[in-house]
Amino acid sequence: MRLDMEEDVLELVAVNDMMEPENTAYLQRHDTACGNLPVRVELDGDNLRMDGYLVRIMSWYDNEWSYTRQMIWAALPV
Repeated sequence: MRLDMEEDVLELVAVNDMMEPENTAYLQRHDTACGNLPVRVELDGDNLRMDGYLVRIMSWYDNEWSYTRQMIWAALPV
């Protein structure tokens, strides 16, 4: 997310995360390793709105041990 917001080299449309959306937004705002993002980060329902762009947050497991490598592409604007 940081690379996308700082360099504008790609369009981020979704992330797959195990945390609640509130925690994901907080950690994007307050990154102790790299510093705060230079853009506004807001929670918009269960999604992030970063500098006006909507980033969908999904939490999808395909087994009990790890996240899936598959994404629901039909639900995303890609």
